[in-house]
Amino acid sequence: MSMFHQFHELWVAAGPFSVLGSVLVALIVLLFAWLALKDCPFGWVEARARAGRGFVNVSHRFESEWSAVDVLSYRVHRGKLIVHYRVTNRSDEFCGFGANQLRAFQHGIAIGQSGPEADYLRGWERNVTLLPGACVMLNQMFLLRDKSPVTVVANYCEDSDGGPFVLPVSNVKADK
Repeated sequence: MSMFHQFHELWVAAGPFSVLGSVLVALIVLLFAWLALKDCPFGWVEARARAGRGFVNVSHRFESEWSAVDVLSYRVHRGKLIVHYRVTNRSDEFCGFGANQLRAFQHGIAIGQSGPEADYLRGWERNVTLLPGACVMLNQMFLLRDKSPVTVVANYCEDSDGGPFVLPVSNVKADK
């Protein structure tokens, strides 16, 4: 019996097991995807700030009835302030699914690619889900290594007509 025939017999004999194994692997992957999607994806908000050096690691939480925003860290890179945050949906809905989506626009900068938006909305966007009624405001002041105080304000709110949410970085300033 040739090597090909031996391989073919093994392949035919293993057919039901390979199908069951594939289904089991697919179920495990779906379980992990479901667990990952219960917490919304990590996002980045980046905007101009005073030039500074170093890394400021802050953990701060902003909560509403339906969601919470954890600010994981800040850092300044080439004169830009970068805020690393996570939005957590506090319901049983899958994050990333559903009609109500929040858009995070980074104003006036190019992080990656430019979208079809106007020039003042250049940048990239991250879609996550917040339930109706969710409104969270990020308003945080911190000191850079060079002792420059910086205030970041970002609003996380739903649109009253049920349209997409717009999350602008509404105010990033270096305080004097």
